[in-house]
Amino acid sequence: MTLVPFVLIPLFFVPETLLSLKQEPSKPNTHEEEPEEPQHHVSSYLKQSLHLFKESLASLQSRSISIIIATCLIREPEFIGTSQFFGQYVSKCFNWTLAETGYLRTLRGITQMLVLLAILPALSKFLLRWQTPAARDLTLARGSVIIATIGVLWMAAPQIEITITGLGIQSLGGGLGPLSRSLANTFVSPEDISKLNTLMGIVETAGSLFAGPALAWLFEIGMKKGGLLIGLPYFGLAAAFLFCVLGLFLVHAPVEEDPDGDDCLSIECVEDDVRS
Repeated sequence: MTLVPFVLIPLFFVPETLLSLKQEPSKPNTHEEEPEEPQHHVSSYLKQSLHLFKESLASLQSRSISIIIATCLIREPEFIGTSQFFGQYVSKCFNWTLAETGYLRTLRGITQMLVLLAILPALSKFLLRWQTPAARDLTLARGSVIIATIGVLWMAAPQIEITITGLGIQSLGGGLGPLSRSLANTFVSPEDISKLNTLMGIVETAGSLFAGPALAWLFEIGMKKGGLLIGLPYFGLAAAFLFCVLGLFLVHAPVEEDPDGDDCLSIECVEDDVRS
C-alpha cells in the first residue's frame, strides 16, 4: 500500500490525446527525415511531460479546487472505518461474531446503491431547475458530507442500536466521492481532467497510509478509557468529516457562461429568453 502513490506518479507523464487536436497538421515533406536518436527522443518527451505536469498543477492555485482535492484524504479513512475496521469494532465492543457483522456491511452496500442509483439522480434532476451543474454538485457534496458527519457521530455511541442506525445514516452520504470528482472537473480544462483525477487518486491513497494506524491507535485508547470514549475512533473520523464540511463551505462553484457571454444558465433564464 505504501508503494501505490509511487506507482501512480508515472501516470502524470502519460501524454494527453487531446493535444494532437491543437497541433497544426504537418506539411508533407518530400525529403526523408533523419531518424531521431533514442536518447534525444526520450529527453524531449520528458521535458514535454514535465511542462504538461506543471501546467496541470497550476490549477491548484485555486483555493476551491485545492479544498476539493484535500477532501479526498477522507475517502480511505471513511472506507476503512465503515468496512473491515467496523466489523472488528462491533465484534470487540458488542460481542458480535465476525459473521454477524457481515450483515451490517451488506446493509451499508444496499443503502449506498440506493443513494447512487435513485436518491442522488432524483435530487440532481430537481436541483438543476435552479442551479448550474457545478452548483448542484457542490450543494449535493455539502449535504452528503453533513449527513456522513452525523452518521459517524452516531456510530460512536456505546449502544449497538444507535451504532447501526449511525451506519445507515452515514451510508446516505456515500455520494461524496463521485460528487467531489465531478465538481473538481469543472475547474479545469478538458485536457487536464485525466491528470486531475490521477492527482485525486494519489491523495485518496495517501489517506490510507495513516487511516488504519490512526483508527487502531484511537481504538486502543478508547478501550483503555472505556465508557463513551470507546467510540473514540469514530469521534476522530467525525472530526475529519467536520473539516470537510468547513472546507466545502469555502468552495465557490465556477461561473458557467453561455455562448452569448451571458453568465446565467439556469432554466429560469432560458424561459425568460424564450418569453422575450
